[in-house]
Amino acid sequence: MDSDKSTFDRYQINIDWTLQELTDYLLTERGLSPPYKLRNLTTSRLFVREELDTKMRSYPDFEIGGARVQLEYGRYPSMSEMVVLVSMKGKESIYEPFYVPTNATVKDLKTLVCKEFENLDETKHTLYRVNYLEEPVFPLRRDT
Repeated sequence: MDSDKSTFDRYQINIDWTLQELTDYLLTERGLSPPYKLRNLTTSRLFVREELDTKMRSYPDFEIGGARVQLEYGRYPSMSEMVVLVSMKGKESIYEPFYVPTNATVKDLKTLVCKEFENLDETKHTLYRVNYLEEPVFPLRRDT
């Protein structure tokens, strides 16, 4: 399990545990309180809520050993949701997770974000995709 970007901890797990049991075990070991979700670092994919009862044996990385996962703050999304991490430029660079339907538009997301961040005026703010250095590189302007 990755605890930050530069270090990781190894844990022996029972391959017959479910994803929920693994999550609970890691939270206990790390002294954390829910909500946290797991990301498979090999595929860079978040596990989803519908997989919580799936046994680790079902995932090839766990079956052959050496699976790498990362705990991330927030609840598990459902298969019909996407998680968008948003941070205000110029403020603390803590990313706030937003759970939106997969069919949501940029306008829907912008409305939700502006409302959550102190009722900001949507017309005066733009959402950007950021690069690996967390620098804005691509404005998200499509409203449909």
